[in-house]
Amino acid sequence: MDISEQSKIFLAGVQENDRKISEANMQISVLDAIERYVTSQNPGGNIVPGTLGLSDPVLLELVSKLSETELQLERLRKTTGENSPLLASLTRQVERLKPAIMENIGSLRANLQAGLARLQAENSRNMGIIRSVPGKEKALLEVSRQQVIKNNIYTFLLEKREETALAYAAAVSDSRVVDAGEAAAYAFSPQKPMVYGISVLAALALVAGFVSLKDMMNREVMFRADIEKITTAPIAAEIMYHDSKEAIVMSNNSRTAVAEQFRALRTSLSYIGLNGDRKTLLITSSISGEGKSFISVNLAMSLSLAKKKVALLEFDLRKPMVSKMLNMRADPGITNYLVGKASLQQILQPVGDNEYLYLLSAGIMPPNPSELILNGELERLLSELKERFDYIIIDSAPVGLVTDARLIAPYCDATLYVVRHQRTPKNYLKLIEELYQNKELGKLNIVFNGIKRQGVAGYGYGSGYGDINGYGYTEITKKPGLFRRTVK
Repeated sequence: MDISEQSKIFLAGVQENDRKISEANMQISVLDAIERYVTSQNPGGNIVPGTLGLSDPVLLELVSKLSETELQLERLRKTTGENSPLLASLTRQVERLKPAIMENIGSLRANLQAGLARLQAENSRNMGIIRSVPGKEKALLEVSRQQVIKNNIYTFLLEKREETALAYAAAVSDSRVVDAGEAAAYAFSPQKPMVYGISVLAALALVAGFVSLKDMMNREVMFRADIEKITTAPIAAEIMYHDSKEAIVMSNNSRTAVAEQFRALRTSLSYIGLNGDRKTLLITSSISGEGKSFISVNLAMSLSLAKKKVALLEFDLRKPMVSKMLNMRADPGITNYLVGKASLQQILQPVGDNEYLYLLSAGIMPPNPSELILNGELERLLSELKERFDYIIIDSAPVGLVTDARLIAPYCDATLYVVRHQRTPKNYLKLIEELYQNKELGKLNIVFNGIKRQGVAGYGYGSGYGDINGYGYTEITKKPGLFRRTVK
């Protein structure tokens, strides 16, 4: 059979059944309207429903009689009394017509519903047949496609066989030389200048791409622009990388670039809020190895060379470095003062023969540095120092690892936050911005330390604060061809 024509026939049957179903539903709706009219408690006040689509003459005649009788009854009630014989006759006639109409409506509705069920069953059967047509048509189409493909292959093979037979039968070749090949006197390709130029440009692009990719993948701060891009805190100074093994770069006769930068930092202290009675400067950083102790010592030395009395406080109670850098004793120190076991005079140490610089070392390492800072003795210590010194420089623990610097900051007039080239992770710059915006460290200014012109060697003094999971102590020793890390 023709599957497409068969599908059209079944689809036409479904459409015809849908039309009949719609007509039956309309007739049922008309019967419902007539039934509501008949059962209404206000017969004279209702509009006679339409009988569109109904073909039963008995029902149409009964509805027409009921409508006419109710109209007569309504008109008669307006002109006669309730006990009128004519009024009673019309009332009885209405009461006889209504049951007859209801019985006729029930019979018609039953017939229509039976017809609806039959049409719907027939529609379901036709739709099942129609749904199976695509599968049959697909199978037939696949068979037809395979037939066409195989027929084409067979025809192609027949043509090739005939062509091969003709080629074997040919006695004379059908090819000949029209013109002989010619060559120029000299080679016109490759063009060496263009090749050299492209090679140079490609090399430059490769180097630029490598440098850009390296900068993108670098997680440490490399340039001043990296700092200014993330934080709005002002940069007070930039300190170049110092490759000498000596921790102190400041002296009366020092004329190096690093010494001049420390002199510039000394000059800018008044601009960051240190003048008059405002004497206390807090120096901190994000992690260990950024050079905050190096900055503290040399800034204090620079101020003392200007004949300013300076008190340098080694307040990194967890990992003190200043006393080691200055080769001075660490005990007794600040912790002894805070617990009430030493006086200020006992812990003050003059640095060498410099009569303007004094060190307050950390003292013994306490088990609870944060609680010790909050015991109330720190304020008294700073008050005594302000009476005797022009500047008080506090070297505190890294603020990114512990809370000591945040606890000391309320007693300080300004803060220098050390960021180191190729050392400080970029994600800590967001911490600096938060501290600057929230003013948790007071007047915060950044010192960009350890700026290198070239090379990849690290900068520091061989110690760290452990990994990101906790606060520990790490010593790094460097030997030729060997790096050894020891964790305590």
